[in-house]
Amino acid sequence: MTDIKGILLIPEEGDPHGLLKEGSCGARPPIACWDGERWKSWTDNASWWPLFPDLCALVLAWEGKPIKEGIDWGHRAASCAWLGYLVGCALGRWPDDVNGLLDPDLPGTLVLIDAEGREIKNK
Repeated sequence: MTDIKGILLIPEEGDPHGLLKEGSCGARPPIACWDGERWKSWTDNASWWPLFPDLCALVLAWEGKPIKEGIDWGHRAASCAWLGYLVGCALGRWPDDVNGLLDPDLPGTLVLIDAEGREIKNK
């Protein structure tokens, strides 16, 4: 199995929980954007978000490390207090029983990526 290097949360259509919404004073959450082949860092593509929000996701982990700002943003926007735990479990090793980690009220779709930004398909 490929090592998980990133975890993204793609918001539900229309981003009803505001996972990608600008915060107070223009603060932005950490965002990754899909370029058609792979997910790219929010630092490379932050300008995409206002133009193509359907191609962007909240970053929960990147380069094999949890992104505290993304986890906190998800917690505040969607009341997902368990996101930190979920990220920690996934970075350790994605279990065979994916459903054991997912909450039915997840405010979007989790995507696991490898070091190249390509999606890792779970079992």
